[in-house]
Amino acid sequence: MCPVSSGHTIASVRSEVSIVDDMHIPAVSENGFYNTADMLMDSYTGVYMETDKKIPVKIKITGIHRSTDAALSDAPDETVEESFGFLSKRGSSIYIVYETKEGEEITVSNMIKINPETNEIKKTSTLRKGTITSPASSLMYISGSSGTGFYTTPYGRLDTTTHTDKVMIIENDNSFICTMSGNMEINNSPVSEFDLKIEAVII
Repeated sequence: MCPVSSGHTIASVRSEVSIVDDMHIPAVSENGFYNTADMLMDSYTGVYMETDKKIPVKIKITGIHRSTDAALSDAPDETVEESFGFLSKRGSSIYIVYETKEGEEITVSNMIKINPETNEIKKTSTLRKGTITSPASSLMYISGSSGTGFYTTPYGRLDTTTHTDKVMIIENDNSFICTMSGNMEINNSPVSEFDLKIEAVII
């Protein structure tokens, strides 16, 4: 694992850090990193909120999706997303916030909410182009249960249901790892089985 250069541990995040409500996202980024001010912005109201502390992390999200179509089930689709962001805490939940880019003009602000007590994980994404923001997706993973969400496409909204078999959450002094597996429906039709892994390492 990477050394803890910031002087913080996951344990200290749990005891010291708070964050604002679920849909609040990072306000400003520069060259792939967020500004150092402890401010988050509500993506819908545009109101800036102050937080106690945000811990910088390197984030890696790996996903393997297998189509439920028998003709395609032997060709899994693997995706890897890597970025830098912040890890924070509010109540019993850990929050990870980070940004990615779609082309040169669109920024995607992402928030992952992880509740180790209930084994629930929620990931929300918001598109930002200039001063205009719009919700892109919201996905809910609940261990041993189902969660509803959506994707927004150029052709309209697609409703999703994730049936999650198991969520595992592992906390170390300088890293936070979540794994989950299950299957997904879009507009009430089965589309794929999935295995996901979220890693956040303090930098």
